Amino acid sequence: TTIKAVIFKRAHFSYISAFLSSLLITTQSVKTIGFTEYPRDKEIKLKFINVKKTNVKSWVLLNCCSSRIKSFAEATDGLPKPIQSLKIGRYSYNKNDANEVFNIITKKKNMRKMLQLSFVSLNFKEFPRASFTKLCTSLANLEELEISRINIDGSTIFQAVCSDARHVHQLVMNGLRFEKSWSMKEKMNLPEGLIFL
Repeated sequence: TTIKAVIFKRAHFSYISAFLSSLLITTQSVKTIGFTEYPRDKEIKLKFINVKKTNVKSWVLLNCCSSRIKSFAEATDGLPKPIQSLKIGRYSYNKNDANEVFNIITKKKNMRKMLQLSFVSLNFKEFPRASFTKLCTSLANLEELEISRINIDGSTIFQAVCSDARHVHQLVMNGLRFEKSWSMKEKMNLPEGLIFL
């Protein structure tokens, strides 16, 4: 059988960065690498070392605190090219943590050019709409955005995406409530290239 995905679950061994870098360099079949079960105070520092080429396309961060996501984002500076796909899911964030997650993705060059981004099964104590809108604006190559099963009203998400996610071709919104009234005073421009909603 061919291994197509590798998941690190609560892995904290000393040479995890070296091990991960070696995996990125040598693997031919692995296309997805994930991290799961890294709550607050259990995060680790990551660094990709001498990675000149890799076949890994997508990354998954499940039940990971904002510090863990920030560490991963910082490490992407060591990748030879932008990541193609990122999924973040199964965690609860306060407003500061959510801001940190959205802002670090916005700032990192190898994350700003991703093609697919998913936020799945998340709880936000208070949704930082401004930084989420900025995130949508900054991802110049984003083609597919999925926001599913989060505790924020769908109209808030939809309006934020429509503010300026101009490159999105596919917008997936599953398991969201649509209970708030919509304000038509806000800018509501569907992304020009949107072909699937």
